[in-house]
Amino acid sequence: MSLPEIGEIYRRKQGDRSHVKVVKITEDEYVVIRDYNGRHFVKLSTFNRYFERVKDDKKPLKDGQEG
Repeated sequence: MSLPEIGEIYRRKQGDRSHVKVVKITEDEYVVIRDYNGRHFVKLSTFNRYFERVKDDKKPLKDGQEG
């Protein structure tokens, strides 16, 4: 299982394909992400399954979305 990089932007693979920013990785294998709706905790295995790293950072998150 690969660890996401803190501070990097990732995109949902399904649904609205919106961007999220990785804020922190906890000791008990949760990834803390921030999106347009606030801060969320996602299990690491779930994160790797449903998120992918954004290859082209030309469209970063807006100030209100980043946190």
